[in-house]
Amino acid sequence: MSSVVFNLKNRILVLLIFSITLPLSNSPVYAGWTVVEPPHVSGNWVLNDVHFISKNEGWAVGWNVPENHEEKGLLLHYYDGSWIDVSTPNISSDWELFGVHFISSTEGWAVGFDWENYEGVLLHYLDGSWTAVTSLKVSSFWELDDVHFTSPNEGWAVGVDSENDKGLLLHYLNGTWTLIRLPYDWGLQGVHFTSPYEGWAVGWIDEDHPNSKGAGALLHYLNGSWIVIDPPDVSTYWGLSDVHFTSSNEGWAVGWDDEDYPSGKGILLHYLNGSWIAISTPKVSTNWLLNSVHLTSPSEGWAVGYDWENKAGILLRYLNGLWAVIIPPEISSSWRANAVHFTSPNEGWAVGYNDEGDQYRGVLLKFSLPETISIPSTPKGKVSGIIGKSYKYTTGDSTSNLGHTVEYQFDWSGDGSDLSAWGSATQSKPWSVAGIYDVRARARCTQDTSVLSDWSNPLTVTVSLPNISVTPTTYDFGILKVNKSKTASFQVKNKGTADLSISSSIIGPDASVFQITSGSGNKIIKPGKSLSIKIAFKPTSSGTRQATLRITSNDPDSPTIDIPLSGTGK
Repeated sequence: MSSVVFNLKNRILVLLIFSITLPLSNSPVYAGWTVVEPPHVSGNWVLNDVHFISKNEGWAVGWNVPENHEEKGLLLHYYDGSWIDVSTPNISSDWELFGVHFISSTEGWAVGFDWENYEGVLLHYLDGSWTAVTSLKVSSFWELDDVHFTSPNEGWAVGVDSENDKGLLLHYLNGTWTLIRLPYDWGLQGVHFTSPYEGWAVGWIDEDHPNSKGAGALLHYLNGSWIVIDPPDVSTYWGLSDVHFTSSNEGWAVGWDDEDYPSGKGILLHYLNGSWIAISTPKVSTNWLLNSVHLTSPSEGWAVGYDWENKAGILLRYLNGLWAVIIPPEISSSWRANAVHFTSPNEGWAVGYNDEGDQYRGVLLKFSLPETISIPSTPKGKVSGIIGKSYKYTTGDSTSNLGHTVEYQFDWSGDGSDLSAWGSATQSKPWSVAGIYDVRARARCTQDTSVLSDWSNPLTVTVSLPNISVTPTTYDFGILKVNKSKTASFQVKNKGTADLSISSSIIGPDASVFQITSGSGNKIIKPGKSLSIKIAFKPTSSGTRQATLRITSNDPDSPTIDIPLSGTGK
């Protein structure tokens, strides 16, 4: 299995060594993956890499040996639902492509190896045409395995200088490719940048390197300089084949571990906030590897590879911190997956080849699964209340068929005219108008906010309104002898449909000679009921006296009622 560090022809020869076929077990069949009928490509052909600009357009690269037995690079173009075989530039009679990356629909790059001349291949796509780029003279034997661009003006290609047994970095800047020489006995197979100022390259350190028996290589590019990063402790013989980052703080690298050769297993390395750690891999078989990785978010992604023991491609899905083996569609008794690329959590592609029998045929797998969100539960909470008071309502139980997290929205009116903000499954609502409301909820995906559930069943909420009425609205106690007393009654009635809360007090310059003798303090008046407030006037000196009976309530239309009071002492 260590042959993953060799060129593809050698890998195919090693592939034929393994013949035991055992089924994978305890793995879910993941709906959404389908085998796509490839375009007509004559002879034997293989796909090594894939890259999509959008869900409607992408490219796949590899090699093709047509009837004339001259191997050449292969370019497949996907546009609006169809794959076509695109003519390639004339490089030599024996060459192939390993990597592809597009900046836009009008510009991209592909890299590979020219077997006839033992040198790397650089192809540039611009405005509809592919052309071969005359590259630097690196050595008498070198190849390019991967390419990544951060803009039309800047990008990187990585590979191997086999003559000197060293890793290879080519830097493209403003139209010119420059060789970056590395003083290390290793090769590079994958490269990915998060910005023009930061990126990663991965590969392997040669087993004859004085500091290693054979280990993965991690190079970090930061602000103009490449830095060798000490890898985590994996085993005594392992390597990395691909790398992908979702941000400068988080990414993944995949590869192979051959310490127990001829047994082996795939490798998953996780980078988070400055540190790389080796992650336990799911059980696949006794001999397998990973070739490619692509993350659609920090919580979701895919990796693909090859199961030597069962002669089958591997699909691993990453979701919310866990990697799981996914059973692929039925393809053949012998096939492999070389690369994966997703345009969204719901759509992506994997490519490889089928080598059943004595021919090789490219494999195209498409993942396309419309996301659905289940309907939330009927909201729970108060079924009756009063205006102005906030009530809490809770829904839940919505799920995404892709395992994504969801958020909720409430419709407080039942007709879509009063919607809450998107948020948690529990939200609060104060109504300002009395009435009957059908409170319902829906959910949406947090990663693709256009994916919505239907509305839940409604919870009917009756919001009532207290309505205060006070009689009389003014009162004159007349003329009383000093220290004599007279009492007046005021009727407070609730004409509304909700409980009326009131509180009464006497205010004003002569409040001391007016006293509430009945109905003072905080009172609750039920709908249709009344309360009598009695006030006594007792002058302590001659002269006209004035005060106010103030009644405060929860009636939103009349929160405060002031009733003028007057009387004269003699």
